[in-house]
Amino acid sequence: MFKSFRWWNCPVRTIIVLSLIIVMSPPVASGQEGKTPLTSDASRGELFELMGQVVEGQTPAGEFSQFAFRSNFRFAHDALWRNPVLEEDARADQIFGIDISHHLTDKCRCKIDWSLLADQKVAFAYLKATQGVSYYDRSFEPNLDGIRALPAGKKIDVGAFHFLSADGAGEDQAKNFLDVVGSKLGKDDLTPSLDVEWDVRTDASGKVILGPDGKPKDFWKGTDGAVILGRVLAWLKVVQARTNKVPIVYTNALWWEERIGKAGSIEQSLSQYRVWISDLSSKGLKVEQPYIYKGKWHLWQFTFTATAEKGGLPTARTVDADVFDGNAADFAKTLK
Repeated sequence: MFKSFRWWNCPVRTIIVLSLIIVMSPPVASGQEGKTPLTSDASRGELFELMGQVVEGQTPAGEFSQFAFRSNFRFAHDALWRNPVLEEDARADQIFGIDISHHLTDKCRCKIDWSLLADQKVAFAYLKATQGVSYYDRSFEPNLDGIRALPAGKKIDVGAFHFLSADGAGEDQAKNFLDVVGSKLGKDDLTPSLDVEWDVRTDASGKVILGPDGKPKDFWKGTDGAVILGRVLAWLKVVQARTNKVPIVYTNALWWEERIGKAGSIEQSLSQYRVWISDLSSKGLKVEQPYIYKGKWHLWQFTFTATAEKGGLPTARTVDADVFDGNAADFAKTLK
């Protein structure tokens, strides 16, 4: 039996320590109450390496003049020039951005310098907000605050994305996203995004969970494609109704074909929505177009190993880079 707790029986030192814990503990933001911070989700870089969907090696130095969309893309240099070696053929009607999660800053416990990134042609950022039915990304609000603090001349458009987990109905996962994001994003921000891909996880020790075949386990495996698609569409419907915005779906054509394909292609299934395609193939980099996916797209993630020449990112860390083909007016019309 537990004895009843009487504070007046505690040593003064204990009371002081408890008081400090209460005072110094960071408050839980509204919308995050009752939810769990993410710790067991694999980063996109880890995920791509584990699933074998990486670019076939780095771009040879001798080929730099042929194209600037390379796996080691550099902000701002490669965002300025189609020929980065000779610094000629200036880019026009292309807008570059990044997408990030807590994995970028977890190890260093540091902050992203959004002002420096804005100076290096990073025009937009999608921040991971939630996953599954109860998880949230603890870096979402600090990064959002950092972007909001930028002066008008250094504006970075911002949006939030939810990682669809194999656990939980689409409606419940949409509620989690809306609870956390709430009114923090508005009509002038980027449209909500749903991340649908390999659901690879780590255990308490940080090791990737493996399947019976010894390979990283995709928790979607074994779920009927029609069921997966149903969850995707359910999330999109709920979020669109609440935000009055047409969401954009991030996915990989190889994963989609394997897990959902028979239930409907990307273009067929998402004809009423926007498509954010992940295609890291070196052939795609050479022509500056997705190579594996041939359908219509609105955003293209072409590398997860981009860097910023003048800093702004944690030391020795790389980031996912994305591109929108079009001018500022097209961008606003499509993604806001």
